[in-house]
Amino acid sequence: MDFTDVTREFILEHVSEEEIFEYFGLSVVTYKFRNPYRIDRNPTCQFYRAVNSDRLRMRDWTGWFHGDCFDWVMERREVNFNDALNMIANAFSLLDNSITIHRIPTPNILIEAKTAEIKVKRRGWKQLDRDFWGRWDFQRETIKLFEVRPLSHVWLNDQQIYVHQDDNPAYVYWFGGLDYKVYFPYAEKGRRFLHSNPNILQGYEHLPVTGKVLVITKSYKDVMKLYEYGIPAIAPMSESQIIKPEMFMHLKVRFDRIFSFYDHDYIGVRSMQKMKKLYGIKPLYLKPPMPKDFTDFYESYGDDETKLLIQTIKDNYL
Repeated sequence: MDFTDVTREFILEHVSEEEIFEYFGLSVVTYKFRNPYRIDRNPTCQFYRAVNSDRLRMRDWTGWFHGDCFDWVMERREVNFNDALNMIANAFSLLDNSITIHRIPTPNILIEAKTAEIKVKRRGWKQLDRDFWGRWDFQRETIKLFEVRPLSHVWLNDQQIYVHQDDNPAYVYWFGGLDYKVYFPYAEKGRRFLHSNPNILQGYEHLPVTGKVLVITKSYKDVMKLYEYGIPAIAPMSESQIIKPEMFMHLKVRFDRIFSFYDHDYIGVRSMQKMKKLYGIKPLYLKPPMPKDFTDFYESYGDDETKLLIQTIKDNYL
């Protein structure tokens, strides 16, 4: 068999629609989500099964896109239908005669979200919350803009897992819809965060349309503090997570220079090195004995030294 014999039916015998969407840059989830390929301040996209064909489709309700996985490949790669078929076949090695393909298609249902369902109940701000966020002198307008709120209760898969105590506060970052990230600042390392959507780029909705500089950092707090100094920044949902090639190309068009700014530890350095290798993104970091990240630097040295740090980086790299 060669490329001229590739058909839609042949591909779907070996590869699921979900796998094709995923490979070409779009994870299939059951909830509404923001379009990662354009500025999308509210969740406007969703997957569904077509009634007449049972084909998995994605609709962007702004009219940006509506179609199945083959339409998606044509849209993202700017190719015709036959070229899209051949591209998919090549991506999944479906024409490699040296191997026998035993790919098991995904069941004919939507893939469930990879993370659990989170529900939260907000509460009013207390002095203890103001003291906690006051360590970094966040402006009230910033806290409000970035949708940071204290919590009284948290549920995970309909099971209550948290009730507020003054010595153990919890906070939610809300990204719209059912997209939450819960922050337990006093929990053990590795248990401080709980999120409902791994594909969120924290801070993305607050980026300018274009700019001279963009910083990819490792935490929402750093994104917020950099914002207060007029520096656009985003953060993946985890420090080891790397932005996808399509998103990098999208950001590269909008920003003249892109830097990474992670902790100077094993995970942080590894992630920055990977971004440098994949995309040529220049890493920035604070070497010990300096504080590990931007907000910790601010907490230790204050506003004047932070401004001096920013100016030093601009003088050396811009």
